[in-house]
Amino acid sequence: MGGIAVALVLIAVWVFRQQAASKEQSAAMARLEAANRSLQERTAQLERESSSLREQLIASGVEPVKPAAQPRPAAVDESSHLETVRMLADVQSKLNAANTAITDLRNRQQELEATIDRLTAENKRAGAESADLRDSLTATKSLVQALEGEMKTKSDRIAQMETAARKLREESQASSQRVADFAKAAKDLIDVNRRRENYFNSLQRRYRDLTDQYRALAVRMETERDNPVAFAPDVSRIQSTIQLAEDDLRQIASLNTQAQRVTDKLTGR
Repeated sequence: MGGIAVALVLIAVWVFRQQAASKEQSAAMARLEAANRSLQERTAQLERESSSLREQLIASGVEPVKPAAQPRPAAVDESSHLETVRMLADVQSKLNAANTAITDLRNRQQELEATIDRLTAENKRAGAESADLRDSLTATKSLVQALEGEMKTKSDRIAQMETAARKLREESQASSQRVADFAKAAKDLIDVNRRRENYFNSLQRRYRDLTDQYRALAVRMETERDNPVAFAPDVSRIQSTIQLAEDDLRQIASLNTQAQRVTDKLTGR
């Protein structure tokens, strides 16, 4: 887009310069046309003066182009003849100068007309180029507007995709956290079950111990019925075993409560 903007600026500058050059050419043509009109007026004036001089020569009885070929009147005296010759020479000189000036002016007029024609052609060509450039500039502006619209659409899509990606990252982080929490809860549940299994095994051992102790006590009671003091150690061991079994049951109950909390966390309740 930066290159297109620079191209637009360069085209605009070129069009401005072409328009300025066209204005300068138009002004130059106006000046040349004014000069041409002035030359035409000068030429017409010189032609009038030339005609007037010719008429004076003719009125004097002398042919303007061939003054030396005219016969000299016999009745005119010498002084009058010399004056006439001087006047005719002066008039002829002025006529020649006028003809030379007319020729120069006509040549200058032709040059000016050729210059005017050339400038007119150049002006038309510059106008055509300016029109083409304006059309190109308009087309380029339309292209730039279309590109800007497309870029805006793409920017909106990118913004939407970034929003969706951010949402996915947040959901992924939340999922990762839930997975981590689940893994920790599962680990805790495994640990609780392992400890509970240990207490269950301990409780089973104590139950077997109690069974064995009750059997031993029953035998002792049969064999030493008359000696109650002999039963005291067995009763003490049985009570101790029962106390330990009750402790195991309390630990199992506590672990059951922990297992329930972990289960609730895993199920999301």
